[in-house]
Amino acid sequence: MLIKYVPRPEGNTVVVGCGDAAFTRHFSRQAHVRRFSSTAALVAAGVRVLDGVYPRATAQHDAVILPLENGRVLARTMILRSLLSLRPGGNLWVAGSVRAGVRTFEDDAAELGTVDSVYAGSGCRIFKLTRAEAPPVAQPIAPIHWAVGMTPVPFDLRNRSYVQYTQPGVFSADHLDEGTKFLLDALPAVPAFPSARVLDACCGAGAIGLVVRAEWPAADVTFADDDLLAVECCRATAGEHARVVPADLTLRQRNLAGVRDFDLIVCNPPFHQGLTEDRSFVPRFVPVAAGLVSPKRRQPLMVANRFLPYQRDLSTAFANIQVVAEDRKWRVWLASETKA
Repeated sequence: MLIKYVPRPEGNTVVVGCGDAAFTRHFSRQAHVRRFSSTAALVAAGVRVLDGVYPRATAQHDAVILPLENGRVLARTMILRSLLSLRPGGNLWVAGSVRAGVRTFEDDAAELGTVDSVYAGSGCRIFKLTRAEAPPVAQPIAPIHWAVGMTPVPFDLRNRSYVQYTQPGVFSADHLDEGTKFLLDALPAVPAFPSARVLDACCGAGAIGLVVRAEWPAADVTFADDDLLAVECCRATAGEHARVVPADLTLRQRNLAGVRDFDLIVCNPPFHQGLTEDRSFVPRFVPVAAGLVSPKRRQPLMVANRFLPYQRDLSTAFANIQVVAEDRKWRVWLASETKA
């Protein structure tokens, strides 16, 4: 819809949050992306992928193209950050689905300036927000309730206190989610050993790796996620010296930031893409995990809702699969002995 109803802007234009190469190339040769897995196709199409999920306030863009995801707080953050990156008089073009809440996002945007409705129909809406002349320094461009940054989320486990840092758009941004908590409760069932090399796959804000590092002080922990917002959060959680890498964990890559032969891979895998249930990650991740674990240990540890068929997926690459913890909602599997 954006391609059909939004004229191609002239000048310094950037696309924010969209990994579709053809869509991005229509509007611009530069982009900020949310998913690391989007970068290869964009680069191959001649698009320069800029650092950071959000455009910089100093960018002075003439136009920003912003397809929004669901989530009001994330939408507000993306609208505000994009608006601040514009020169005075620059235009922010925003699109979203009615199901994801775009009507509310459009109403919210009116708090920042004049909103022009561009299109409404087929379950989506497009609107334009123009940046006004820069306000005086003492006058903020947005109401105080728009100012949402990195947020500390404390939690306790086995007589230790932890803090993970989250931001809008990251999974379970305001609390430690049930599945992660259940997996961490089951962690003592996994034998610890000196100098373990551990991968926190789909690390999110980094809670699992944070606990592993505290309970196994000699462990060498790597954090990895495809979501670049999560990578930012995890770097705040794990500290500046931690190994936190953006990675597409569904690719058969020979290494992960130069590290492989993990003794243990710990994962609370995603099974939603936006508002839609998506079970495609684990079947693609399991063979990659089998290639990343150490020949001596070969153990991924995974938690999920009981109704998800992950034991079947694990059995495609591992000969030995144990249920180490379960209740009425959750189940934790420990897999070992990779198949030839």
